Amino acid sequence: MNAPAPVAVGYTVATTPDAAFRQCEAIEEYARTEGIALAQIVTDDHDTITISQVAETARLHEAQLVLIPAGVVLAEVREGITDALAPLGAACVVVGHARETEA
Repeated sequence: MNAPAPVAVGYTVATTPDAAFRQCEAIEEYARTEGIALAQIVTDDHDTITISQVAETARLHEAQLVLIPAGVVLAEVREGITDALAPLGAACVVVGHARETEA
């Protein structure tokens, strides 16, 4: 019997549809490659979602992972996300390359 796939929530922040598309694409490709079930991608088009809101979304989906594209602000403060996810037993993974996923 196969174990269930780990569940993840993705997070994007972009001011243009093209940048948002590239970020979603990076998250989806990582999830596919790693055999991760992607429950939701949170789209933040005004950079207003907080770390606690991302953690709450992970909690609601019982996600073990939060996938964040490289090059966005939350990727740079990964330690804060890691701390917020720790009580949930979840982790943060930064995916892609900054030049490919920048907002």
